[in-house]
Amino acid sequence: MTWDELYLLAEETLDWPKDKTKLEFAYAAKEVKFVDSSTKKLKKIKFTALKKYFGDTKEKISKGEMVMDEVTARRTATAYLLYTLGSVIFPDNSGNKVNAQYLQLLRDLKSFHKYSWGTAALSFISEKLGTASRLTSTNIGRYFTMLQVWIYDHFLELKFSKEDDKWVDTFPTSGKWIFKENKKRNKKEILIDLREKLDYLTVEQVVFQPYKKDEEDDDVVEDEDMPFGMYYGPLFYLEGFIALDPCRVVRQYGFIQTILVLEESKFKLFPKGSNGTKSTKSS
Repeated sequence: MTWDELYLLAEETLDWPKDKTKLEFAYAAKEVKFVDSSTKKLKKIKFTALKKYFGDTKEKISKGEMVMDEVTARRTATAYLLYTLGSVIFPDNSGNKVNAQYLQLLRDLKSFHKYSWGTAALSFISEKLGTASRLTSTNIGRYFTMLQVWIYDHFLELKFSKEDDKWVDTFPTSGKWIFKENKKRNKKEILIDLREKLDYLTVEQVVFQPYKKDEEDDDVVEDEDMPFGMYYGPLFYLEGFIALDPCRVVRQYGFIQTILVLEESKFKLFPKGSNGTKSTKSS
């Protein structure tokens, strides 16, 4: 989105006038007192600004400083969801800013729950992991809790965390594990021990289907009854996409690996309107 489009969007969703939004965009680049034509700006909003103007609503209402009418509630909810997107679901490497362009997804809060956030979060994590694996990378931004829980569900033998006895499958997945001892000081020894465990890890010690019920359960789901999506192609997140081709790893999920027909598994994308990108090809 252009700068002018973002100014209008911020006014519509957060009730911020253009001058205020300009100043917040300048704060995202560097602390300033005023904005002119030469001031550097980012199309991002700092978390501290969202907290300052939309936080502590309960306290403000009790003091008579705020009346929570329908319009105020909608703007406060928009700010909260924007904060959540930037700090939890799609965090960047800065750790203190959120992309202002996410506001276009919050225009209609009644449609917010209809978006495929799981697909976007998976795509975002995969892209960030690929970026972090490069030699020049020094940090990473992603939804760490989701990645942690995925590891805990699939690699039980590593015993990273203890399962909560009170957890049931209707609770959030992240609540299944008890997080303790996160301030251990002997991190070097822990890292060496973890690498040794990974080196000796066998296929039998990896849970490829964590959602399969226990054999003692009456409703056992057999391997052949487990659904397996054969979709291949792009998975999009809010700022890009990754290439997905599960046909290459079906054996890891307990299925028969067939001979790949590479001509059928290739796909091309020709993004329109993206700067510096003519085409993307992956298989």
